[in-house]
Amino acid sequence: MDGWAQAVHHSVRTAAQRDPAMSALVSTLDLIILDAADGPCLRFAHVGDGAIWHCPKSERPQPLTTSYSLEDGSSHSSGDGSHSHEDGSHSSGDGSPQCGLGLASALSPQVGTVSLRPGDRVVIITNGAIRALGVSRMAELFAGGPSPAACLDRVFDEMAAVEPKDDATVVIADFVTT
Repeated sequence: MDGWAQAVHHSVRTAAQRDPAMSALVSTLDLIILDAADGPCLRFAHVGDGAIWHCPKSERPQPLTTSYSLEDGSSHSSGDGSHSHEDGSHSSGDGSPQCGLGLASALSPQVGTVSLRPGDRVVIITNGAIRALGVSRMAELFAGGPSPAACLDRVFDEMAAVEPKDDATVVIADFVTT
């Protein structure tokens, strides 16, 4: 997974260097692979804003990766105009990330594996949605019960009510066997 993330980073960085109009190109990557032969399990890699969550059936949902957004959408100021986030990443005073695909810095993706059982839910979510509703509310919305489509409807209904300031993408899938 790390190798794939590094290859994508190299491609984005190369494109940004070739075209001056793209010199500030920075992106997020959330890569997930369902490995049905190994347990089954979910293999993942994450770079940038947003997060990947694992929602085990009948248990509290947990983020697998660190979001650069704190629960209330704030960040810790470092006094120099940049912000330090809970995962050690930084953003500049203008809100642009200092960790992401395409940046000149070395890439250190969050990579891991988690076992899956039938009924487990996996969620990929961008920071716009996290900032709009907060981590605690996201965990409540992702927990068990309705289908992925019904869960997504609840998330977007609540986001519409608070009028998020950023774009918001949410992907929700349940692991099922046939």
